[in-house]
Amino acid sequence: MEKTVPVRSLKKALDILDLIIEADMHKVEASLARLAKWMRMPNNSVHNLLKTMVTCGYVSNSGHGIYVQGVKCRQLGLLNRLTVPVVHESILAILKQFAARTREGCLLTTLLNGDRVVVARVDSTQAIQVSHATIEDHPFFARATGRILAAFATPEELSHIVDRHGMPGPHWKGITTEAALKKALVEVRQQGWSHVDTREEGLVGLGCPVFSSSGQVWGALGLYAPAFRCQSGKTGRLIKDMVKLAKELSVSLPEKPVVR
Repeated sequence: MEKTVPVRSLKKALDILDLIIEADMHKVEASLARLAKWMRMPNNSVHNLLKTMVTCGYVSNSGHGIYVQGVKCRQLGLLNRLTVPVVHESILAILKQFAARTREGCLLTTLLNGDRVVVARVDSTQAIQVSHATIEDHPFFARATGRILAAFATPEELSHIVDRHGMPGPHWKGITTEAALKKALVEVRQQGWSHVDTREEGLVGLGCPVFSSSGQVWGALGLYAPAFRCQSGKTGRLIKDMVKLAKELSVSLPEKPVVR
């Protein structure tokens, strides 16, 4: 017996999204005609709902008339896998080992709906520490991890980032145009890491990408420390240590969803 719902059009859209996700998982092509048949609805009605979901980023058209999960669904799926207890505990253990070796705090972040989400973090073991509250108050592009996530984002993901946060402006090289932003992101991508030095606050932030086994970036590893502990020589060593840590983390993410 079908339950009464307040907004039937919303339920239909969510039902279609469920069908697309299920089709993705079972490697079945979800065409407009097939979705309309499954939903027992006219093609044009399903098409209008799909267009809205594509615009909102929850569904994507493959270009061949096949509908698949959009960027927002993929990001939510990734975050869900990262927060499964066995996975999250494994990530936290790796970060704790790094913090014990370097005596500096570190964190792992990922993208969600154009913003940076902290998956896990570990504080420094030293007496003088950087407050995570201070770090989180910084704008997206003022963070080393934010720049890494933007540098390795897909065009659609980058568009969501800019829609949400705007151009970096005074927070990064005075960037105010799309061309200037893309040029700066290419430089970060080629370098393979980012370095943010906020002398007025006495802080240094470092970031590097975390790749999956298939070569895609799914997160950004970050380290923040007082500037007096990050002279040129030590900064270079920390970056090398972070790159090694990122490789350790790369194998901690299951390629397929984990059942809770």
